[in-house]
Amino acid sequence: MQAAINRGAATPAGRIPSDSGKEKALRNTRLLIWLYLILLVVEGALRKWIVPQFSDPLLIIRDPVAILIYIFAFRAGVFPRNRFILSLGIIALFCLLSGMLVLLPYLPPKIILFVTIYGFRSDFLHLPLIFVIGNVFDAADVKKMGWWILAGLIPMALLMGVQFRASPEALINRTVGLGEGEQITAGGGKIRPPGTFSFISGAIFYLSSAAAFLVHGILTRTTYRTWLLLAGGFALVVAVAVSGSRSAVASVGLVVLSLLVILVLRPEAVNQFGRSLLLAVIVAWGISHLPIFKEGIPSVRSLTAFRLRTRYRHKRRREIHHRPSWFSSRGR
Repeated sequence: MQAAINRGAATPAGRIPSDSGKEKALRNTRLLIWLYLILLVVEGALRKWIVPQFSDPLLIIRDPVAILIYIFAFRAGVFPRNRFILSLGIIALFCLLSGMLVLLPYLPPKIILFVTIYGFRSDFLHLPLIFVIGNVFDAADVKKMGWWILAGLIPMALLMGVQFRASPEALINRTVGLGEGEQITAGGGKIRPPGTFSFISGAIFYLSSAAAFLVHGILTRTTYRTWLLLAGGFALVVAVAVSGSRSAVASVGLVVLSLLVILVLRPEAVNQFGRSLLLAVIVAWGISHLPIFKEGIPSVRSLTAFRLRTRYRHKRRREIHHRPSWFSSRGR
């Protein structure tokens, strides 16, 4: 103890230890990651309903946050240095230079610079963030993120249900900005409700993330309360039913199928799986009696059937178009 006191006394009064700077940078990185995740969920609501006149600037509202995360991650020593990041940097630089060279004969250099930088931003800027989150977040942070995703899924499902029941021209179904466009339709005069996101793709990713945390919470009894798991499971099924998106069904289905892998790797989870299956059956039985569920499922089926018929017609036309001439002359 006396040695520790002596070390503290040897530190000059106006000097901050280097570890303190790293801890502060790490704390700022963690706070900025939470800000990034919040903006990811509410960005669409800002662009559609709150300040639609600023829809274009809000499209890149997360970019400066991501850049700040990288700066503080470098200072904290948690920015990833692995072969994935190295490969990503090489590919990004190659794409940036090749894009400039390809467009150089057709556009002025200033426009080319803006176009290629925006493409670089869209394709590469946010990719290292997943590695930074893995280095910064601990188990408590991940658990907290899952809690908020499951809790937020309840109002998200309600909002998607209202959007599904409303007409495509309703205020709640408006697109980003001040234009007169409409959301992507799902057939039968219904849209694919995006919730608080700009488009249905955001809702698809949100639902699949919620499904992953739901499966984890079911298999580990102490992670989340039972009421949250029941409410989250109920909301997830409703949201998928009214989404009108096959991608939502497929992404959530893949997460649920991962249970089979878990049961193979962790045989001790079989007993817990039986309890989870019972809860799932109860939730599914209750949801199947909801009018909105009965209305949403046919829209997904009709959209799938329409896509299959369209794909079959295109395939037949290509076969007829590419049929050899000697084959068609045989009937003459």
